[in-house]
Amino acid sequence: MSRLKITIAAAVSAAAVIGAAAAIIPAATAQTSPLSPAARLLAAGVLPPPGELLHAALPAAAPAAASLTVPLPPSQCQARYGTRCYDTALLRRIYGVDALPAGTDGHGAAVALILPFRNPVLLHDLEVFTAQAGLPAPDLHVITIGDPAVADPRVPEQAAAQEEGELDSETLLAMAPRVRIDYVETQQDPAASPASFSAATDVVAQLARMQPQVDAVSFSYGWFEQNYAELAGSPAAGAAMIRAQTAAIDAAVQHGMTVISADGDTGSTAPDLAGTGVYPDPTVAALAADPLVTAVSGTLVTADDTGTRTAPDVVWSGNGASPATGGGVSAVFGRPAWQDPYAAVTGEHRGVGDISMDASDQSPVWIYTSRYQLIPGQGLGWTRIAGTSVAAPLFTGIVALASQMAGHPLGNINPRLYTMALDPSASGIQPVTTGCNTDFGVPGYCAGDGAYSPPDGTGTIATAALFVPALAAGGH
Repeated sequence: MSRLKITIAAAVSAAAVIGAAAAIIPAATAQTSPLSPAARLLAAGVLPPPGELLHAALPAAAPAAASLTVPLPPSQCQARYGTRCYDTALLRRIYGVDALPAGTDGHGAAVALILPFRNPVLLHDLEVFTAQAGLPAPDLHVITIGDPAVADPRVPEQAAAQEEGELDSETLLAMAPRVRIDYVETQQDPAASPASFSAATDVVAQLARMQPQVDAVSFSYGWFEQNYAELAGSPAAGAAMIRAQTAAIDAAVQHGMTVISADGDTGSTAPDLAGTGVYPDPTVAALAADPLVTAVSGTLVTADDTGTRTAPDVVWSGNGASPATGGGVSAVFGRPAWQDPYAAVTGEHRGVGDISMDASDQSPVWIYTSRYQLIPGQGLGWTRIAGTSVAAPLFTGIVALASQMAGHPLGNINPRLYTMALDPSASGIQPVTTGCNTDFGVPGYCAGDGAYSPPDGTGTIATAALFVPALAAGGH
């Protein structure tokens, strides 16, 4: 593991306009929970983005619960907890990663993760995780910006950022075990407010100029379009803030980097900045809405103890009783050309997301953490966790495999994804046709029989054995 200090470049700025909201596809509504959105996510075993923790009444210390020394198979998990749970070996079989040619493991590709504070047990926890799965030792490179403080496990915001970072790193390694992880620890917390997210986008711009080149960046936290409008005082001013931040992202993508973002865990809405609840109207994750960013939605995956899917994936649906995948229609960004065939769904605006992976709290994954644990009812050690915070790095790992196969970074993969979706049987994409992302009483969006819908994008990955070479063939 290496440790390197870099300097952040100055933030860029740009003007922006905001369009009228597009019509939504209504789904059944549900009653609002009295719990705050972040507290509700944690209670369901979903780790909310660090910014959302500001709205939660959380304990100051990790929950006192027995530690698990090994992850349980789906059948035992179902019997003990009421949900199926998937470890690394099963995830690799579910998504067909084990069916790829020998040596397709991410070697030579690099993925960056950007999290605040310092995690003194990160390498140890990744080594425990990979050893249990029989994977190579992690290729971890820690980059520090400024002088990040060591994260305190008793402070929810700090602990959540570290649990998020371990989740992102471990699920990434599950798909691409020999990828180089450039783990950026920042002194400033990008999730402290929508305005502070520029600390992360500035890092992306800096990474785009580094050698060796970073192939992809994966984000599992951020803010929503209406958060920016609330902070700035108007939708137009909020849109200008978003465009100023995403200008740095767009420049990095044009340079060849692939940027991937989770699209949220609170259905079609989001927590407000005041901490009073959620917005009554739909909104989308701001970074995921950028047309040059690949937005990852969440599905419920049903598989047996051998990793064989026993039912088609469905949209991660809350229906008011649990969290749900994000996804919807941007009020800031216009519809990109590759979504033109789906104008009846998105109107003149960007549809969010683009593809989906496992995220449901009914199909959580196992990660290992020895110091930072916030989810109620679980102890340190092997932890069940869910959310699009799982989906985004899972997909990023598969993108890293495609970058390795192509021999270079892939840049903006969205046009290729939408082309691949037109021939699912050849591209390894599996359509997702059922489920809606209604939650917190706000009508959501529903999957259907077409090739695209906001809560699942173009579908999910049936087998990486077809998906990875198809994606590599159309790279940057």
